Amino acid sequence: MANATTRETRGVGSRTDGVLLRTVENCATREFGDYVGAVVSDVLHAEGVADPRAGEWYDTPQAVAVCDAVDERVGPNTIERVGRRLPVVVEWPAGVRTIGDALGALGDVYDDLHAGDVGTLTFEPTDASAGRLVSTTPYPTAFDEGLVHGVGREFGQGAGFVTVERAVETSAGETVFDCRWWEAPERR
Repeated sequence: MANATTRETRGVGSRTDGVLLRTVENCATREFGDYVGAVVSDVLHAEGVADPRAGEWYDTPQAVAVCDAVDERVGPNTIERVGRRLPVVVEWPAGVRTIGDALGALGDVYDDLHAGDVGTLTFEPTDASAGRLVSTTPYPTAFDEGLVHGVGREFGQGAGFVTVERAVETSAGETVFDCRWWEAPERR
């Protein structure tokens, strides 16, 4: 569940790239099978985004409502897996090669998928292979945590991965993820 403060103040009047909604639909079927795919399809229809397309813009409250409904109807594992999948399908800035690079660029990638006031993802390293991601997005916490794990899967060479050691929702409307990662040498 995302922070109530964040939900009330973020997303209204903003837009979200359809790649996020398309990833929800594709990931649900691929990862969980036809039944979950059908549930997600029903949710998309109910929210008025029956055939979302990458590169087209949709109201962010619709995208958040889809994620919330999927989270409630089929569980947070589905939304977490969607978050894991998104780093694979989005474009990353040139020069992003490592997990640390990708976590540092995650806020820019998030901004590229949104227009308007839709919160932020801010990463600060705390060590050579550790850092803190602060989220003020309106999306479910499981989605944001999935993004972190997805970065590890996409940019961790060989056995590289990211763990979230702690996720805390603050009274300021933030969700704070303390992360640690392990990775093989950079991509060449």
